Amino acid sequence: MGTLTKMSHVNSEQKMPHAGKLLEKVLEEKGVSKAELARRLDIHPIGITHYIKQHTLHAALLWKIGLAINHNFLADLSTAFPIETLSNKEAQLQQQLADLEKKLAVYQEVLKINGK
Repeated sequence: MGTLTKMSHVNSEQKMPHAGKLLEKVLEEKGVSKAELARRLDIHPIGITHYIKQHTLHAALLWKIGLAINHNFLADLSTAFPIETLSNKEAQLQQQLADLEKKLAVYQEVLKINGK
């Protein structure tokens, strides 16, 4: 079965978040007006209104807007993604935790032996 055939079986009920509404929500939370964002991006304010109406926005645009308002939209979308994944940082932290738990077990064993 080829990749194109597999892709046709994607569950259409797993809807992607509305990127424009996400943008609007974040602007409101951060207290950044459409006019201010437009000024930071050096575009006409009507462009921001257009973005807010769009269900999808290009990753490069989300990246650029995120830099302009100090917000990680890609992380927001990643969190909403229906498949559980770990970021590189999370994977590193999990590995560090596992290593520390092994060391702790060794120290507990040493203390048990010395405490007898």
